[in-house]
Amino acid sequence: QLNWITDDHVAWRFGIWYIPLFVLIFLMMSCYLHIFYVAKRRVLTWSGPYDPERERSKILLTLEIKPLKWYPSVYLAVSLFPLINRVHNAFDPSRPVFVLTLLHVITAPLHGLANAIVFGFDRETWTQLNLTSLQLAFQSRFSDTTLIKEYQPGPVRYMAHLESDSSDSCDDGTGAIYSSTVTSRDRRP
Repeated sequence: QLNWITDDHVAWRFGIWYIPLFVLIFLMMSCYLHIFYVAKRRVLTWSGPYDPERERSKILLTLEIKPLKWYPSVYLAVSLFPLINRVHNAFDPSRPVFVLTLLHVITAPLHGLANAIVFGFDRETWTQLNLTSLQLAFQSRFSDTTLIKEYQPGPVRYMAHLESDSSDSCDDGTGAIYSSTVTSRDRRP
């Protein structure tokens, strides 16, 4: 059998997948509600005389959090049919419902697609999707000429410290000084 958690182990199925999944969905919704609450409070608070910069930042804050409301809803929507199917299978494992199984199979892998669709509905995303930005992204992706080489240290000349009471002096009485004019034949051990 391909499914390693059989119908005899329903508690395992819910304990290691569905209960943590819906607890995390609830926590995600709680975090988003908190973000909305804090942002709404920040937008509605009066903070002295009219400041156009502050008003503009309040409007930008509202626009930035607006698309966030859809992510938990989409995540819940694509997780709902698998949960309903598994609950039905737990109570009546001998009679699976084809439609529930079909909806489970279709919606379970759609998390990434659903998030991409929500991301695509953002107006800011569409304003940045123009021919020039797409060409720049394509060119930067395929025309990267960065060459990674082995590190070649610059020429270093060793000489004795003139001040012995310096706090950053070496124990052996020598110090390294970088010089662009010193060649490898001028180096001394």
